[in-house]
Order: sequence, then C-alpha cells, then structure tokens
Amino acid sequence: MDNGAYARYRAENPSTNIFITTYEKVAFFPEEVTAVELIILVIFISISLYALFLICKKIMSKPTNIKNPKE
Repeated sequence: MDNGAYARYRAENPSTNIFITTYEKVAFFPEEVTAVELIILVIFISISLYALFLICKKIMSKPTNIKNPKE
C-alpha cells in the first residue's frame, strides 16, 4: 500500500530498529547528588514533615464530645 516507504525508512534509519534492552541501564540512584538536588530534597522533606505535624496537631487538638455515662 505504501510502496515500501516504511521499509525504506527503517533501512535508512537503523536507530529506529534498536531494542530498548540494548541501551545501558538507567541509574535510578546516581552515585553523586548535586547541591541543588540535595537542597530540593531537603525542602520537600521539610514540607512533608511540617504537613504531617499540622495533621497530627489537628487530630490531637480535637475536643472529645464523649459524655460521661454516670452523669
């Protein structure tokens, strides 16, 4: 139908025929962390801890409306 255009394209561009397993492994945890990455990580962790603190504070400060059954 396409007069072999796709076959010619694949022959002219061999990079499209490479399987993903032939590439090197991607490092999810690099050996060296830059200063900017470290600062961003610390900021995100501190924001997360602050949010958890606020949630716990809100839960702990709720007044209990349980009435004493002896009254």
